[in-house]
Amino acid sequence: ELRIPALGNFAHIKLASESHEDAETALGELVRVVRKGGGTEIGVRDTQMQLAMAAGNIALAASLSEEIQTISENLEGGYSYYGLWYLHTRVKWLYHTERVETGVAVALDALPRIERMADRNLLSRMQLLAAEGLGRIGRESEGARLMAHAVSANPDPPLELMAEAS
Repeated sequence: ELRIPALGNFAHIKLASESHEDAETALGELVRVVRKGGGTEIGVRDTQMQLAMAAGNIALAASLSEEIQTISENLEGGYSYYGLWYLHTRVKWLYHTERVETGVAVALDALPRIERMADRNLLSRMQLLAAEGLGRIGRESEGARLMAHAVSANPDPPLELMAEAS
């Protein structure tokens, strides 16, 4: 029961510390043990996608994105916890591949679903990501309003979010 979350946390720590080989090893082990088609698989594949992007492997990130999208749509119609978190990674990937307008559309479409889920952390992150994209496509005023709302909505935001907002 503890192995899967421990491996997931380990993979995230290794990804954050740029120890890509260790992250890949942990993720490979996770893929072998998680239930296929469930929310945990979406989380594992999402982390694999983040690793692929960090390593500059755009083709792998694209393949994983399609795979995750299919799994997510089959699980609660894309409204699952992990499915909504995946959208955050997808928007980053779309921005990275210069499809900013598509990324903004995905982010803005996801916001009401995330609000209903009541995950303030994800909501703030997606608002900041949408604000970034709005600025990149020339809708600076709208982006600034969204960023201000994201920052002011949480009276005690984590330092990571404050850094991202800055």
